[in-house]
Amino acid sequence: MHSPVRRQYLALKAQHPDALLLFRMGDFYEAFDEDAALLAETLGIALTSRPLGRTEGRVPMAGIPHHALERYLDQLVAAGLRVALAEQAAPPGAGGGLVERRVERVVTPGTVEAGALLPEDRHNWLVALAPAPGGGEAAGGGAGAWRWGLAACDATTGELECQLLDGDELAGELARLAARELLLPEGAALPEELAPGARRTARSPRAFAPAAAERALCERYGVASLDGFGLEGLAPAVGAAGALVGYLEESWPQALRLLRTPRAARAGAFAALDAQTRRTLELFESPGGAEATLLAAVDRTLTGPGGRLLRERLGRPLRAAAAAEARLDEVEAWLEAPLARAALRRALRGMPDLERLLGRVRAGSAGPRQLLRLRQGLERLPELAARSREAGGAAAARGGDLDGAAETAAALAAALADDPPAEPGAGDAL
Repeated sequence: MHSPVRRQYLALKAQHPDALLLFRMGDFYEAFDEDAALLAETLGIALTSRPLGRTEGRVPMAGIPHHALERYLDQLVAAGLRVALAEQAAPPGAGGGLVERRVERVVTPGTVEAGALLPEDRHNWLVALAPAPGGGEAAGGGAGAWRWGLAACDATTGELECQLLDGDELAGELARLAARELLLPEGAALPEELAPGARRTARSPRAFAPAAAERALCERYGVASLDGFGLEGLAPAVGAAGALVGYLEESWPQALRLLRTPRAARAGAFAALDAQTRRTLELFESPGGAEATLLAAVDRTLTGPGGRLLRERLGRPLRAAAAAEARLDEVEAWLEAPLARAALRRALRGMPDLERLLGRVRAGSAGPRQLLRLRQGLERLPELAARSREAGGAAAARGGDLDGAAETAAALAAALADDPPAEPGAGDAL
């Protein structure tokens, strides 16, 4: 006969058979059975055993401290594993009896939230691909014979973009995105060289159905039609977006609070750079190493969001002259205001990544120390706004974009200690 906690564990494991289940027990995450052996081998930790029922005797067990979860998650995900986190729904002893546990999220390469696997200067793209019906030969015939609907999401910042691409365009776009994880319909083939190193996750073809995806997205965003987002005529891409949102609902539902309204990337808006051209231009990779790339030659950014924006603009040149001129006007304003520019750079040094910090707040995963960093970043915004106005010209409008944070910063300052603990309840956070 199984013990109550053993039955609880087995029920959660049955819900996530393809993931390594980390089962929170007090101050540790424990793994059992085959998962315990896999955890111990991957992390190089001890494999032990524990009695969990009168009929089973001792079962294999391995565990990690909960406060070191982020570090160990990096290693597990880097090893190609899906990791399901079963959290305690209440503190041990609260109400007596068995502590309720449920899987709060499943961590994969495309859904990491923090740690070394999340470089601050680039997006962590989760990409869904849906072959367009009637686009050409069978999926096994290669990507070039098809048109594809593509949806790309960075769940840490809320970016969500949809586009329709032919096979040649797809190769260049996948090279630009460098997706960490691809969602594909079961049976759809995509040459390995188009997304080397990306985890490929097969999903039911029903998850990519455009009509169902459109209904689900309309409900999520509270609209009657997606046409207002510019998605008309992009049915396969809408289907891919539906598959992506459905995947997040299963693996990281809190991330759905971050999702911005989807935007459409239309053919012709950006200069098309195929994969070979990107390699030849050595935009982000070079035989001479990272320092020999175009990015390294021009990158003077000081923050994570700045680094991500520069990478986006280098990898996706504008075609519209007016939009390009507007960017150059802003650059010119800063070049002609060296004192304001120098003061701005001083203010930006050490600036926290507000975009991702706000994402953690909205996802409900920000602890006291993340909130402190958010407060510190918000307190710098008035100076950034002042320097933008000082530069004048096309840069001055940025000042208005940065106004309005003082009230939030003051509320956080009143609520938080200057040196809060890592987790609520582990000292005086307030």
